[in-house]
Amino acid sequence: MGIKSFVIDPDAVAYTNDEIVDKINAATADITRASSVSAAARPIEALEVDSTELADSAVTGARVRASETLTLTNQPLDTETVTLDSKVYVFQDILTDVDGNVKIGATVALSIANLISAINLNGTAGTDYATAMTLHPTVQAVAGTGDSIDVEAKDAGTTGNSIASTETLTNGAFGGATFGGGTDSKLAGGAAKDDLDGVSYKDRKYVKTDPETGEFRILGIQRDAAGDLDIDYDDQAAT
Repeated sequence: MGIKSFVIDPDAVAYTNDEIVDKINAATADITRASSVSAAARPIEALEVDSTELADSAVTGARVRASETLTLTNQPLDTETVTLDSKVYVFQDILTDVDGNVKIGATVALSIANLISAINLNGTAGTDYATAMTLHPTVQAVAGTGDSIDVEAKDAGTTGNSIASTETLTNGAFGGATFGGGTDSKLAGGAAKDDLDGVSYKDRKYVKTDPETGEFRILGIQRDAAGDLDIDYDDQAAT
């Protein structure tokens, strides 16, 4: 049986018994896995640790942003719309100053450029799109192949697959009514291991405890020479 200790609060001066209990509960709330076990024998569960604490072999692929493509076959017509997520863009022959309004350009390419500028809030406000335009909160856009616009979610992952992509265009269409292709990173099956052995105990907030249960038993509470409140605990299974 080994005796270990850790500091609850280095700034503590004095605690009542109830306060000590609260401090112990707060300090141990993050103890969710024993780190006395080698990484080779320690499988991880999804979302249990963050990406900085994962072994290289644990992740099978990076997160991918969902996306969709809008293709125009000719000019958009006055008052026709493009909807991305919950924001509606309205093409206009004569531009009025309402958030969402986009100027129809002299060519298809210019109309596409104006819509991209409106989505990303660059270009020239008051000329390419309404001065009142606001930046799209969830998507960004770039010119695609030919007369098309590639729009992607700002945040990577599967949540972007639910972003709406609809239009009322006579001369254009999206590839689908919602974005697609967004993926989350995945953990390799049973071979995935965490990499906590390479993370300092202060960063990982883990203590060496029973390898199977992660439990520990408080043996004593005292102050060290610096006045810090120390907890002695048994690093074997609690009984």
